[in-house]
Amino acid sequence: MNILAIDSTADNLIVAVVTQKTEYVNVLCKQRNQTSATLCSYVDEVLARAGITFDDLDAYACNVGPGSFTGIRIGVSTVKGYNLAKPKKLIAVGSLYMLAKGNGRAIIDAGNGYYYARYRCQRVVEEPQLIPYDDKRAKGAATFTNAGDHTISFVKAVRQAYKKGNFVECLSPVYIRRSQAEENRDKNS
Repeated sequence: MNILAIDSTADNLIVAVVTQKTEYVNVLCKQRNQTSATLCSYVDEVLARAGITFDDLDAYACNVGPGSFTGIRIGVSTVKGYNLAKPKKLIAVGSLYMLAKGNGRAIIDAGNGYYYARYRCQRVVEEPQLIPYDDKRAKGAATFTNAGDHTISFVKAVRQAYKKGNFVECLSPVYIRRSQAEENRDKNS
């Protein structure tokens, strides 16, 4: 199992090669504005550190969101580009899926007074949704507190998806709300 995994949905860019027993990870912290300029060089670095090439990869994994609109687009389009050049199996990981363990509730700060949220009520998992900061359901929900937790959760989700054979035909971004540019345009109309 050799998987190139990219998560560019949050403040921290995660580029990893996940193997059967080891992870080779680069995390670029809080440099969101530089993601598109640095992503491919980070991929090259991690592949070199792992001692593998694109030919050695079995799959590509990408966090498809929710999260930063631009970050999602950068990650998904980069993985799609790699897959066009060297086709492999595809793994789509959702940000809220990585968190919704334990009590089944997960939130990610969406900005502008909102969280992206996912809940499990009894055995039914609700679709990801947007809730305000003061929503009672946000209390006690799981969230990423640091880059290390985010990285560990992402790598674990990638490894589990591969072992379970959870592959997708195409990576599809998960957007729960309109982009900030779209919202601002409507306010100014």
